[in-house]
Amino acid sequence: MSRDSNIITDFSKNLEPGSTAAPSGFAIQSTLNDELKKWEGKTERGNRELLEPYWRHAGWADDEWTPESQPWSAVWVTYQIRDLPPSAAHWSYVRAVINGDVPGWRAYRIDEGTQLNEGDIIVKPRGWAREEEAEYWFSHGDIVHSVAGDSVAIVGGNVGQTVKIASIPRSGKDPYIIVLKKKKSPTPKMALLLAVLAGLAYFATKRG
Repeated sequence: MSRDSNIITDFSKNLEPGSTAAPSGFAIQSTLNDELKKWEGKTERGNRELLEPYWRHAGWADDEWTPESQPWSAVWVTYQIRDLPPSAAHWSYVRAVINGDVPGWRAYRIDEGTQLNEGDIIVKPRGWAREEEAEYWFSHGDIVHSVAGDSVAIVGGNVGQTVKIASIPRSGKDPYIIVLKKKKSPTPKMALLLAVLAGLAYFATKRG
């Protein structure tokens, strides 16, 4: 570990490159559009009721936070994507995925060939320090809203004290360095086919 580092960059060192991942993602665009509409023209100041569901989902009591005292980008992400463990820190749910504690999800290091898709979560460091210093643990994550050509639309919470959509180039994802991807569930027809194939394989081994 370098003298000045970040938990997210340290996580990324042992991850497979994203270019090895099959394209994945899941439908969340409608949910993100609802969030953008709910926050349109509003910020965290004077709108505590918009934040309450995120913090309650993360297990925080109403008297344990204020809109201005705690960053809420991580509780926002884990509220939108319920597969993830509720968390007030991005590195916490990233670690859970890396450790295999979130079924169906995998973490990858973003490289030049990484393909982003709707529903992917991209994470970046927000500070550089020694491990014993607070900034070592600072990070931020956004959810991929959509991909069109060479442009990737991402949505994040606690961005400018609100929920915002932004655009990043598909071929230049810095400073994001980790992507979390969910393996697509098979369609009902595909699930049935897989079950039939598994059954045939089972009987073939029994007869052999």
